[in-house]
Order: sequence, then structure tokens, then C-alpha cells
Amino acid sequence: MVLSWIFGREFGDGTITGLFALPVRRSTIAVAKLLVYATWAVTMSLCLAALLLLIGLIAGLGPLNTETWTALARQVGLGIMTAAIAAPVAWAATLGRSVLAGVSVAIALVVIAQVSVLAGAGGWMPLAAPALWAISSGQAVTLLQLGLVLPYVGVFILVVASAWRMMQLDR
Repeated sequence: MVLSWIFGREFGDGTITGLFALPVRRSTIAVAKLLVYATWAVTMSLCLAALLLLIGLIAGLGPLNTETWTALARQVGLGIMTAAIAAPVAWAATLGRSVLAGVSVAIALVVIAQVSVLAGAGGWMPLAAPALWAISSGQAVTLLQLGLVLPYVGVFILVVASAWRMMQLDR
């Protein structure tokens, strides 16, 4: 939802024309928006882990051992990868020129991930691999399968930057 808002709000608020007047390439603006989103996602993932640690300490759930730290690190990794695999939302918000277009693609990504797991694709589906990795403590997904998230995200970063580079105000 955040990624959809970052990319779609310019169209909804009517401020996209102001971006065309800036002496900065539109593809640079798109990449900057993605970097802001990535920074936000990493920050929120780290804050969530810290909050989970604090709640665990307050609740008296036991000593902080290696297993606890591993679980917290897995939570951070899951948060970051989940934010990354949402990259098509930025493209949809750009092409649809609205926040709602991005939100609809976000919902579609969840459905696609769930159906792909039920169909047997499992860890080979970049949309599902991070969750399967986290749920199984790293046992159900290989590093190769988890590594497919990187080219998947990379492709959509290039697609979003290209869409912004070629964008025109004709509609």
C-alpha cells in the first residue's frame, strides 16, 4: 500500500506536472522513490524486530539465545524481502496512474503467491519464497530459490524506471 501511494499519489494529487518541470530525469525520480521505499521498509523491519524483542523481554519469554536471535534476523529478512517483492505495485501505480491500480496489483500478488504454492511451485515462485523460507526456518527453500527474489526485483526496478523515463502527460 505504501509503494502504491508513493507512486500513485502524484497522479491523484495532480502534482505529476510539477515533476516534469524539474531538471531531474524522471527515471531518477522513480529510482529515488524506490530508495525511499527501501529505506522505509528496512527501518520498519528493524523496528518490528526490536519491538518483538522488547515484548518478549517484558513478557518473560525466556533468555536470549542463538535461536531467538536467528528468529529475529529471519523476521527482519522476511520484512525486507516482502517489501521488495512488492515492486510490481510501483509499476502498476505508474501505468494505471492511480493509487488504486497499485493496490489492486498488491492484492493480485498475494493471490498469485498463494495459488502458486498450492499448485506446487513453492520456493521457485519469488513471490512465495520469502514466506516459505521464514515459516520453515529456512528448510523448505534453498538459497538458489530465495536468490530468485533479486532478479525478480531487479527487473521491476528497471521496468519502473523505464516507465517513468518514457512517461508523457497525454492523459
